Amino acid sequence: MTHLLLLLAACTTDPVVDELPPFQVTITSPAAQSTLLLGETVALEAEVTLNGEPTDAVLSWSSSFQGDLPDGASDYTPATTGVHALTVTASARRQTAVASVELAVQAPVSNNLTRFTDGLPEAPTYHDMAVGPDGHVWLASDTGLHRLDPDSGAVTTFTQDDGLAATSIRAVAATPDGHVWVGYDGADNVELQRVSTSDDALTVDINGHFDRTGEITSVYRIRIDPLGNLFLATNEGLCVWEADTGLFIEHGHPTHPHLASMGVALTSDGTQWQADQHQISRWRYDFDGNLFDDHLGIVDVWEPDDSGLIASTDLAVTQGDVLWLTSSLYGVARITAGAVGESVVELPEAPDSAIAVDHTAAGVWVATSSDGLWLLDPATGLGGPHSEVGLPTEPIQQLAVDRTTAPETLWMASSDAITRYVYAP
Repeated sequence: MTHLLLLLAACTTDPVVDELPPFQVTITSPAAQSTLLLGETVALEAEVTLNGEPTDAVLSWSSSFQGDLPDGASDYTPATTGVHALTVTASARRQTAVASVELAVQAPVSNNLTRFTDGLPEAPTYHDMAVGPDGHVWLASDTGLHRLDPDSGAVTTFTQDDGLAATSIRAVAATPDGHVWVGYDGADNVELQRVSTSDDALTVDINGHFDRTGEITSVYRIRIDPLGNLFLATNEGLCVWEADTGLFIEHGHPTHPHLASMGVALTSDGTQWQADQHQISRWRYDFDGNLFDDHLGIVDVWEPDDSGLIASTDLAVTQGDVLWLTSSLYGVARITAGAVGESVVELPEAPDSAIAVDHTAAGVWVATSSDGLWLLDPATGLGGPHSEVGLPTEPIQQLAVDRTTAPETLWMASSDAITRYVYAP
């Protein structure tokens, strides 16, 4: 009898775990490094496999913030923001397997931030952006001229089939009377057009062509002064369209740099600023149909790289005629104009790969290709990355400001959305 009891005891002893086939558990929901807004609920799901085949197991979940979750928990509603580590323990055949995943929980998007995605081109490259007096947002891209109605969210795209000189658009600017100027890159004998739109129809009012030398082929930036005159950053430097005469003036000064320019800015004293790929220049034009009357000097901002380029991308003016120059190589420069021909240049700590710059009452906004959105103090140039739930996570390609709203509205273009942001500190 004693031998029989010993034999039975030996048969019921727990087997050695290492001798059992291994099994694994994988969390399928939430996905790794996913984001959830506070107050939302996410499903808790895991898959257990034995030798690669699904098998049954008892699942126990826990959270780094809320501890052990109730037995049989099938969803998770976080109670606080932060990075939540969710862990599942699978038990089967007297074995256990463990898996974890991190879930970023953020505060809900406030009503001052709206993202528009419907009707936009897929993976676009936006070259320029403007806001019209009616609040419509205009975008220049390789796939056409896009008009966003922020009230309805509707996007209308105009192309060469609608009367544009080309489908690829490089520059756009909206006038106070509702017209839109469009700049091209290599269109056939048309570098610039003024158009007007009604619903889905587009009408061309003016075709602009620089025919004196044939060297002007591309318009990269358009700035409009209070009298309706245009100052254009082109592949051959700064050019002008006179509103009174309708003349297109190219190569406005004998010493004018004939270099591809990406920035134009107008200060209150009547000075025109031009940023090309090597330097920034100051000009004065008096609209006599001839040359720029004075070349006010060249400002050295950065020490160029080995190619001699500073790679300027945009230029803007804030109160007090302070200029802000962005560069895809060097970041941001703050330029305070002094007496004629003199400037003071400050180089604040700023992001590399700065793409666009604009300003609101809150400060100077800088779009970057790798570091998000920055907000700088206009008086000092100091600042840093600006973060809020819902801001673009993709590289920001363009900025524009609607100055008719109170507070002013900042618009951002990225490859995944057009974002409207009303920031009032």
